[in-house]
Amino acid sequence: MRRTILLCLTLLGLVAWSGCARRSAPPSAAPPPTPETGRLWRALDAEILSREQLEELMRLEAEIGDQLGDRLAEVALDSLAPPLARAHSLRLLGERHWTGGLGPFRSALEARDPRLRAAAAVGLAGLIPMDQTAALRLLGRALQDPEPGVQAKAL
Repeated sequence: MRRTILLCLTLLGLVAWSGCARRSAPPSAAPPPTPETGRLWRALDAEILSREQLEELMRLEAEIGDQLGDRLAEVALDSLAPPLARAHSLRLLGERHWTGGLGPFRSALEARDPRLRAAAAVGLAGLIPMDQTAALRLLGRALQDPEPGVQAKAL
């Protein structure tokens, strides 16, 4: 009986610790607009994506197929989404040569967070083959950014 109580307390402590250590959206943030978007928030909210997060992205892509680009764009545009999730979404849109428009990139280049502006510049490089004139125009704006890190990503 004593071992069972000790095991339960240990497990409870591990669950509480892992919940505190995990990065998440602030408690006042509204819920994501769709379940898929919520899964993207969680899968993309890290400096460096883990194997588990990448596997979750692959599972989600298998489930929703071509809609993944649209969901990534939703995350990139959502000011309530975690900033790292928004930044990774912009990069992935560029890697996937998304053809849904430049709105997420235009919006991110106006964001206060330099990580979002830098991610937009990185993602835009992947869109040059799709819309060279518009992508290069936006990259030109990134080159004028006051943050040197954003400028470097636009090169």
